[in-house]
Amino acid sequence: MSETTSYELSIPDGASWIHIEICDSISAEIGRAMLIETVELANSHGIHGILLDVLRAPSVKSVVDQYQLVNNELGKFGFDRFARIAILVRGEDSSRTFLETTLRNAGYSCSLFTDRDLAEDWLEKPTVHRK
Repeated sequence: MSETTSYELSIPDGASWIHIEICDSISAEIGRAMLIETVELANSHGIHGILLDVLRAPSVKSVVDQYQLVNNELGKFGFDRFARIAILVRGEDSSRTFLETTLRNAGYSCSLFTDRDLAEDWLEKPTVHRK
């Protein structure tokens, strides 16, 4: 992980999803760079699942930034509309609920999890891709 990016992308051994660990606050600019990198990695490996691990990230303050990311940025960068997104949160962190709701309202399959094993199991379940 780079000191300037505050996140790490990886594909765990044997997994059919990308693990994104956010370790610090990220600016909109870094968020866009992370999104582009994630889309490129997913497309190059045929991956349709994301585990967004925000256990070490600070709580989110701006719902406006979350809304703009989902409704203005995801599609622009070619994010798979049928990808599954599991957001791994601390049990007391309710700041991610708006992101989950916004993703669902935009048509993405998204769920919040406090248990990593449950999140990984959910990502491994087969999905139906609509045409």
